[in-house]
Amino acid sequence: NGWMYQSSGRLVRTSPSGSWMEFVAGWLPNPRDIEIRGDFVWWSRGNEGGSLWRAPKDGTGEPELVMTGMGDVAGIAFDDSGRLLWSEASDDLIFRAEPTGGSVEQILNLDDLERGIQAEDIDCCDSSGRWYLAGGRYIVRGRTDGSDAELVLDYDEQGHFEKIEIDVASNRLFVLDSPSDFERLVTLSADGGDLV
Repeated sequence: NGWMYQSSGRLVRTSPSGSWMEFVAGWLPNPRDIEIRGDFVWWSRGNEGGSLWRAPKDGTGEPELVMTGMGDVAGIAFDDSGRLLWSEASDDLIFRAEPTGGSVEQILNLDDLERGIQAEDIDCCDSSGRWYLAGGRYIVRGRTDGSDAELVLDYDEQGHFEKIEIDVASNRLFVLDSPSDFERLVTLSADGGDLV
């Protein structure tokens, strides 16, 4: 629908023209990531044991606590079947669960890839149903059950990937590279091509 959602202590949506904005949820201490799914805006909080919240994206309802005990949640994403994926930054793990309850399943320990990969942001899914994770100087992808996890990109020692988004239509990844002295948005093919 063209709305842009952003969080900086408050969750707001901005009209497609940028001419006005409205509040969706008024008080969001320490949001880590936000996602749009169905009629809701979902966001995670990494502190206080990690939690998942949601509010109607049209701003008509109150924020609702959906899940707790998620650890130091860094990024959240939904797979094609509506299951929640999240990256846990303290232990560099990826989990999967139904967003409104049920069992939690660890699908990957990034230490298994033996690269020192830090769990930061995660996004899902490309046209093949794979998630992508940006962490440190690496980009990793895998299937939503944790299988076929592989390194897509080992950038360089100056790079620090923090945020990642998939554009399925163009088969591109958009990644925020945020080394200590500057920030830049880079793109690459979802197949691991060159950074642009």
